[in-house]
Amino acid sequence: MSEHRYPFIVEKNHPSFSGHFPDNPIVPGVIILEHVFLKWKSKNAAAIKVIDYTKFLSPLRADINCYIEFLETKSPSKKEFIVKTNEELVICKGRFVHD
Repeated sequence: MSEHRYPFIVEKNHPSFSGHFPDNPIVPGVIILEHVFLKWKSKNAAAIKVIDYTKFLSPLRADINCYIEFLETKSPSKKEFIVKTNEELVICKGRFVHD
């Protein structure tokens, strides 16, 4: 069950696109994970310690509306996350450990 849902977009003028396939810009995975970290940090005092796993399932293009969902796990110190487009295409999913 979803606990949090946060929208984001990576605009086509983001500096990462100049080196990440300039003729066919794809958002680098590290930029997507940065959004996960920043959204978590903006709403939670608990710091992310480590990412247990991340799986990238679909490429993300510039200027696509996306959202991040944080999901409960059985462990109180772990959260799962999923990044989807507004059309429900799964971009990536993963799990992290926090304080």
